Amino acid sequence: MPYVTEANITDVVLDRWSAVPDPRLRQIMRSVISHLHAFVRDVEPSGKEWIAAIEWLTRTGQLSNDKRQEFILASDVVGVSMLVDCINHRMPGEATPTTVTGPFHIHDSPSLSDGADIANGAPGELCFVAGSVRDMNGGPIAGAKLDIWQADGDGLYEAQRGTDEPWMRGVFTSGADGSFLVQTVLPVPYSIPMDGSVGELMTHTDISPMRPSHIHFLIDAPAMSGSSRIFSKSPVRLSKPTWSTA
Repeated sequence: MPYVTEANITDVVLDRWSAVPDPRLRQIMRSVISHLHAFVRDVEPSGKEWIAAIEWLTRTGQLSNDKRQEFILASDVVGVSMLVDCINHRMPGEATPTTVTGPFHIHDSPSLSDGADIANGAPGELCFVAGSVRDMNGGPIAGAKLDIWQADGDGLYEAQRGTDEPWMRGVFTSGADGSFLVQTVLPVPYSIPMDGSVGELMTHTDISPMRPSHIHFLIDAPAMSGSSRIFSKSPVRLSKPTWSTA
């Protein structure tokens, strides 16, 4: 066996990781090794820098539990979560782009009538959201289910509030013309969690930790396909909802 050197170590390790029976795992691991070695050759980290990176990853894992996933936050801030979602849910150019669901979606939200209030006394400025769901030809989609959730006027979601009742969420159904109306409170910008390893990293940049005001839509339009259930990853055109404050 030849001596392992900077010049041949990647080939040596790739050869070792050829001994993986599962073809997909073999492909993934060999690709990870190739890209990681290329990264190290590109930035040439010092031993101190490499240990700092390992310690950062360690802290990220230690912060993660069933209530908080710091690795997902790390994946989000470098755009990997969004890229994975885009690759797995490629849409026609005319469709509303897909996006990640995020950590605050809760299943089994209550079904509400058109124009109902999801805020129900939550802090914030009264707001109405109107829009429509349409197919790729611009035709209205009636009966589409819109699972809607958002942060309140303090920038907090239900999981952060710890309430026993549904908070700032509900399922609406589009009308015959594809339209829907929601009463809520105006969403406000809020910061990503800055008290963990990701926040620590962000403090060394000029990147804003604020997420802009937004409302989440998860759309179920089964009539568009032979499939019994298609969620927001199906190609639909969601008109840019109009926000109006009272």
